[in-house]
This record gives sequence, C-alpha cells and structure tokens, in this order.
Amino acid sequence: MKQCLMIKTKDQRHFFTHEEHLSQLIEFSKVFETEISIVKIDDDKKILNLEELPTAFCDGNYVDEPDYELIRIKIAEFKNIAPQSPHKRKNILALASQVKTFIMSQLLTNGLITFSQVEKKFNKHNLSKPTISNHIRRVKEELAQDGYKVIRKKRGVYIVE
Repeated sequence: MKQCLMIKTKDQRHFFTHEEHLSQLIEFSKVFETEISIVKIDDDKKILNLEELPTAFCDGNYVDEPDYELIRIKIAEFKNIAPQSPHKRKNILALASQVKTFIMSQLLTNGLITFSQVEKKFNKHNLSKPTISNHIRRVKEELAQDGYKVIRKKRGVYIVE
C-alpha cells in the first residue's frame, strides 16, 4: 500500500496525489471547500501528479474510487469550513491583484523584491508563506513572457537581470 493525499469534494469525488503537494493544495482546499486526508491506497497508478489535478477536478465525469485506508484528516471537512460569499471572493481577488501589482512594481522600479517586503506590506491580511511564494512565482512567469529575467539571488530575494 502506498501513502498519499486524498482530496474529497462536496460532491463526494475523490482525487489522489502525492503528499509533497499538500502546501500547494491548502489555498485550493479553502477556495473549493474540500477535505484533504492522508490515506493508503493499493493502486499507486491512481495517484495524480500536481499537473493532472486541475484537469481531473474540472472534469465533472471524473470518478476514481479505489479502496483506501484513512490515516488522518489534514484539512477539516468542508462542512466545517464557512461557505465563502461572493463578496469575500471578490475581496480575495482584489487583494491578489494588489499583491501582484506590488511585486511587479518593486521588481520593475527597484529591480528587487524580497519575501519579507511582501510579508510586511500585507501583514494585516495574514498571507501564508505558500501564498506569497505563489504570487512571486506568477509575477516571475509573467515578466519572463515580457522578456525579463527574474532570478532568485538567495532565499527570499529576487532580482531582475
């Protein structure tokens, strides 16, 4: 038996992925109100890579029901997560836009952004470390498409070359 993560949706669908993807799935779980557990399954071919999850998740006909043994629940069941109002979602998207704009402007005007700058600027919003990292990664990708080269100088420090 192989140990992995199981993502359980409100419509009782199950998705299996590798345990190392937990940090990337925390925000996903909050937004889509899913439960994430550690389980053991017999068929490790049912374990999806991180890149395969969005396609499977968006496919309403995707059903994968291998036998599994529950080890422990990592993120509370969706029933315990307060439903997100459209107004709250709108605020989250507005904050994400502000974070992106801040990171991009720092990189383009100063040629440098640090993880701690973003953390300090948005500390009242309690952004998680994976969330900040994801924002930096997305800005780096967007700038790369525009011909800029953003590199990690050292831990938490990114510069434009």
